[in-house]
Amino acid sequence: MLEKLKDILTERELLGKLLFNPDSFARLDRLQDKHFADPKHRVIYSAIVGLNTEGKIPDELAVIDCLKKSGDLERIGGAYYLTGLIEGIVSPATISQDESRLIEFWQRRELYTRLGQLLPRLEQADLSEIKAEVFTMLESVETSNKHRDFRNLTDIASEFLTDYDKRQAGNEVSLKTGFKDFDKFFEGLKPGDLMYLAGATSSGKTAFALGVCYNLVRAEIPVAYISLEMSGNQLFARLILETGKEIIPATSYLANYPLYIDDSGDGNIGSVLSRTSLLIKRYKIRLVVIDHLQLVTGKGETRNQELTAISGSIKRFAVRNQIAVLGLSQLNRKGADDIPKLEHLRDSGALEQDADYVLLLHRPRYAKTEAERNTAYLDLAKNRHGKTGQFKLTFLDGTFRNYEDDKKYV
Repeated sequence: MLEKLKDILTERELLGKLLFNPDSFARLDRLQDKHFADPKHRVIYSAIVGLNTEGKIPDELAVIDCLKKSGDLERIGGAYYLTGLIEGIVSPATISQDESRLIEFWQRRELYTRLGQLLPRLEQADLSEIKAEVFTMLESVETSNKHRDFRNLTDIASEFLTDYDKRQAGNEVSLKTGFKDFDKFFEGLKPGDLMYLAGATSSGKTAFALGVCYNLVRAEIPVAYISLEMSGNQLFARLILETGKEIIPATSYLANYPLYIDDSGDGNIGSVLSRTSLLIKRYKIRLVVIDHLQLVTGKGETRNQELTAISGSIKRFAVRNQIAVLGLSQLNRKGADDIPKLEHLRDSGALEQDADYVLLLHRPRYAKTEAERNTAYLDLAKNRHGKTGQFKLTFLDGTFRNYEDDKKYV
């Protein structure tokens, strides 16, 4: 079976094109020596890469000389083998297609080998653990061959202007929260962004997240909500509060909005991202909410190491899938008692490092008046792309509203 997952002919043709026209190496942006099934071809390609790195032209004679010096020339079949690679090559025009084909065959070989290692464990191992390992495996195979080229300013300027035109036309590429004072200051979540919302227990983290979701789905923006603490029914009851309507009309009102809730309760990070990946492909999700991070599990000798790995996986997932992620997080004990600060993020400082934005939600515990009891503070404590600041919100009847504004969204 493994022999069928090799394309030695394409390997030979690609190497021949590189030797025939060394300039064609610049058209390869992902290929690595491991992608070649034939060990001889790995050695030859490694020599070509080395010569390019040294600023030398990797033509046939230079590669022969390089392999002589390393003692590998005879191992690959001698100079005659290299000459044979060039025979019949007339143009490197299809070298990019050759690259894609070799990478695809390598991915198939990797999956075949790794799945074979999992098969003996299927009968006894925990199913969620197996699914998590399969997802991690797929993620590893997908991302380990991705090399992003340096991009020149022409390409970046074109991408920037495309986004700018969309904003000018009212087709926002960023996602706003719906809270007007905050949104005047905040540019919005963009594809690949990771935001953490942290607060003490019962500070209203879920209520705030649902408020953001409600605003987005009303604009027909698909959202996925990964709930590891509350059931779908409990979240739906909270959403009814957002509408301000009675139960029956609110139910009909909410029914067709593109909010997709996962309340399976399986918090293994591999499983969470695997299920989310399916939602993204099926419903074109633009925002994923994870509620909450302390219930997500992963691998690590300590909880700090575990959460560091989890946060890194979530950030990479957001970038790779070009979606925004809002992760809810608890505070440590000191943060729960005081006005929260970045150092109060529970279990791991990696949360602050990975995040593009960190919001700290605070409601006074010992308020003296009704107005104070109904006031919440939203602190944009980290903003990778701009300024930080604090904003007031009104928390009333289980929902957040714009401060001193009876209407939640204006």
